[in-house]
Amino acid sequence: NSAPETLTRLLNMGIEPYNIASTVKLIVSQRLVRRLCDCKEEHVVDSAYLESIGFSPKEAASKFYKAAGCDECLDGYRGRIGLFEVMPISTALEEMILAGAKAPEIRAQAEKDGITTLRASGIEKIMQGLTSLDEVLRVTPEP
Repeated sequence: NSAPETLTRLLNMGIEPYNIASTVKLIVSQRLVRRLCDCKEEHVVDSAYLESIGFSPKEAASKFYKAAGCDECLDGYRGRIGLFEVMPISTALEEMILAGAKAPEIRAQAEKDGITTLRASGIEKIMQGLTSLDEVLRVTPEP
């Protein structure tokens, strides 16, 4: 489901923690979201709401688009794009793996280390006008 949960899953599968810590260097989790068609429409979203779900004030002031629908796409979406959660394995994470830490603890450390979360990847795609807020919220967990 997520990059930190991958480590827990590997442990549950019976892989020894020392094998994971010494071999895994990066974990990538991905989700596909629908890409907005060129018929997209500008959409105004409350900045306080946006900040409550993980947007910075600068990001919340950006343009947002929503699906409109045309003869080409019908529902406002055309194709898909990927959101990627990228988690490099730091020394601190290696130590946590060896100690048998659970996913929430691993996620907390990964956030300290600067993980690119699925939500952050989605926000980037929204800022580029590639997908909608609704679509990112549909496929990403709470921040």
